[in-house]
Amino acid sequence: HIAASVAINENLSVSYGRSEVEMGTGTVDEESSGVSASYTMGSITLAAVANATENVAGSAGVDDTYNELSIAFAF
Repeated sequence: HIAASVAINENLSVSYGRSEVEMGTGTVDEESSGVSASYTMGSITLAAVANATENVAGSAGVDDTYNELSIAFAF
């Protein structure tokens, strides 16, 4: 597993991660990666995430993705 996160400035953060799971003999390895970012303006946060997994549970050709966009208000 490897990941990196960078605070571009006091409002913007970006991160990336990647992992590989060895599923054992007779199966293919599961590979996952994802990127996320968040931007904060006062009490409002905008955030986005995109993740992808290839060969889910060691099954060749079975892929999955997850994307999310959110906005949060703190009072």
